[in-house]
Amino acid sequence: MKRIILFSVLAATASAAPVIRSGTSGIVNAASYIPLGAQGKGIAQGSFFVIFGSGLGPSTIAIASPPFPTSTGGTTVTITPATGSPVSAFLYYALDGQVSGILPSTTPTGAANVTVTYNGATSPPVKITVVKSDFGIFTLNQAGSGPAAILNRNLDGTSPINSLTASAAPGQILELYGTGLGPITGDDNVAPGAVSPAGIDVKVLVAGQSITPIYAGRSPAYPGLDQLDFQIAADATVPDSCFVPIAVSVNGVVSNYATFAKTTTGTTCAAPLGLPTATLQKLDAGGKINVGLLSLSRSTIQASAFGFSVTAATEHGGGTFASLDAAGVFGLIQTPGAIPPLNPPGTCLVQTQDAITPPPFTVPAVSKPLNAGTKLTLTGPNNKSHDLPPETGFGYGAFLAQSGASIAGISLAGIAGIPKVPDGTPASFLEAGQWTISGAGGSDIGAFTATVTVPATLACQNCTFASIDRTKPLTINWTGGGTQDYAQIGGFATTPSVGDTSKNVAVVFTCTAKVSDGTFTVPVSILSQLPTSSSDPLAANTGALAIVNGSGNAGAGFTAPGIDVGYFGYTSLLFKAMGYN
Repeated sequence: MKRIILFSVLAATASAAPVIRSGTSGIVNAASYIPLGAQGKGIAQGSFFVIFGSGLGPSTIAIASPPFPTSTGGTTVTITPATGSPVSAFLYYALDGQVSGILPSTTPTGAANVTVTYNGATSPPVKITVVKSDFGIFTLNQAGSGPAAILNRNLDGTSPINSLTASAAPGQILELYGTGLGPITGDDNVAPGAVSPAGIDVKVLVAGQSITPIYAGRSPAYPGLDQLDFQIAADATVPDSCFVPIAVSVNGVVSNYATFAKTTTGTTCAAPLGLPTATLQKLDAGGKINVGLLSLSRSTIQASAFGFSVTAATEHGGGTFASLDAAGVFGLIQTPGAIPPLNPPGTCLVQTQDAITPPPFTVPAVSKPLNAGTKLTLTGPNNKSHDLPPETGFGYGAFLAQSGASIAGISLAGIAGIPKVPDGTPASFLEAGQWTISGAGGSDIGAFTATVTVPATLACQNCTFASIDRTKPLTINWTGGGTQDYAQIGGFATTPSVGDTSKNVAVVFTCTAKVSDGTFTVPVSILSQLPTSSSDPLAANTGALAIVNGSGNAGAGFTAPGIDVGYFGYTSLLFKAMGYN
């Protein structure tokens, strides 16, 4: 359990009085970290939660063991429901910036205020919603995303952690861990035994399939920890992938989405970028690999603002080189068009996060870029050339073109995700054909040359609608794009946060298909997770639809001294302001 819940954070000097972090994520499910505000979301009775802030506890972490007490390291947490008496949480650990505990199963559902008291000083209250069930999947990155905390139940009695090199086999029984199934009748702070909350309908959602678990209840030996045992299909309906999407539905409310690895042959999954087994083993063991990522992108935003229709297109080129662990590589895989998408074709992922704006380019941010020289150089058809100088936090890059980013001479930069570009930037630059990025090398990365083919633009054939009915499947048709490329259909809708109604949270979905398919239907099970929203980009709760065309694996890799793997991708992104009803 100590490996599952994050408690290792930098300690800061305790403030005079505790303060719970304001905004959307001051108090969250300890597994999913989903900001409170999405429909059906809250802190479940009998579940682990995490509180973030300052002055919440001692400078050195205080960790309790079962039976969990109501006071740890001088810290207590009180939940005061709108109706009923205050309730004390059972605490797992306390630290200056973070506290974790279990919400007692007896806590009344509905609105409640939470306060933290440390050494006699009490924080201002923060509002939460107490719910019967809101399941969160624990993940290996301890942040609620990426590979799930799953054990493979092998016939020989062993139960290894599901990983890139210990993938699930067809028909295998898996053991998933999380918190938030619901209340139990026994004590919440001691080992509960094999007990299941009453009145819950649990389904494990795997790559679009709904699986009834063999067991769904508390992990017998540990309080607050839930365990789901389930069997995946023995046929090919669950695709072979390092990142098969998985989520859990409890009484119709869906958890965070995570992933697990599955393969039909052997034990090592087929990784994006063709990483060899030895490299995957290194990532599984917590090691790092050096990654080079180059990207060309064209991002188009369509919206109506101030009574005008806007179509603003921005082109960007760049790259980054970084030494990354498995969580870092996973983060790069999520970037549209940067490298092949995370979830395999025919599947979808849903994430809930702080409110977002469309990304202006697809070069991901990294904390410590590796040095590949003083600049990179982009060359392409018709003798086009552009320098890509260093960009703080991103490696290298430059805006190549922008059009439609003004109304009557008034710049729209900074509105609805439209970036500001340097004066004199042309209206267009990228075109179909072969493009090359080269670098002379630097202190970390040697000289290299990489190429990618920009295909004919992918065009949506039925995207003229202005709103989406969340109760009906959404079919998107397209033409164009490269024959080996992928398409992503995505979108988001925002809703006010429970903890701070001045802030929004966004529910974001991403579905993947092959461009050669020409069509994809987003199921109601995905769309229904989004809140209602407006197509007005200036509204309090806004939404958007995204159509993405990205280059596939063919011919996209490159090598350079100092990197383990390199990828050069192209992506075209269309973001259309969209209402969801």
